Amino acid sequence: MEKMKAHIGIPYIHGISEKIRRTFAKHKVNTFFIPSNKLKNGLVHPKDIIKTEDMCGVIYEVNCLNCEKVYIGKTGRALNTRIGEHKKDVSTHKQVVRTRANRNSSSKVLHKSAITDHAIGNDHIPNWNARVIEKEAQTDKRKIKESICIRKRPHNINRDIGGYDLPHTYDSLLEKVEAGGGASGDALPSIPTRRLVALFSVTYKKPDHSNPGISLKQLTDCRRNVTKV
Repeated sequence: MEKMKAHIGIPYIHGISEKIRRTFAKHKVNTFFIPSNKLKNGLVHPKDIIKTEDMCGVIYEVNCLNCEKVYIGKTGRALNTRIGEHKKDVSTHKQVVRTRANRNSSSKVLHKSAITDHAIGNDHIPNWNARVIEKEAQTDKRKIKESICIRKRPHNINRDIGGYDLPHTYDSLLEKVEAGGGASGDALPSIPTRRLVALFSVTYKKPDHSNPGISLKQLTDCRRNVTKV
């Protein structure tokens, strides 16, 4: 039997992790399951309540007061700091755009944020009471969460798809998770976003040069095949 060249941990998701494990094994990568429920998660952690506007490391949603469009953003700083930047940018351009001709001209220009593009181009008003939809302190995981949130909201006004380009083959997985069951009728448990992020972090993990057992080719092959599970 050929010896495995590398080891990697993946979060356990019933019915999915087993298939991913077989896929990684084909590429000589041994996997072990990481439990999502730990003793420390069930213990009480008394902390001061942080106001929404003071939260750091979040994915947030800004709704439009004039239509159903939404903007999904992320920030590692305090939410009110980032929203303040959005407000200032929109306000600055609103003061300049006073005539219909100026508005038509400005609508063809890309501003700092997609919120400004939408507000100026359509003369709409953003709801600055932003809603926090996810919290994540780690930068890479925050990028993945943002991409997931953008993918889940087809009415977004974002100019891009987020920090990570999630293959559309993952769409069926996201749909199954939301619906609570697959197309074949197999019941799947509700999967929190944090567990999906942990899964995506593995399949999008950069090569670890300190561990020569995991090669770039191995990870590339695993990423390509893991989307087929």
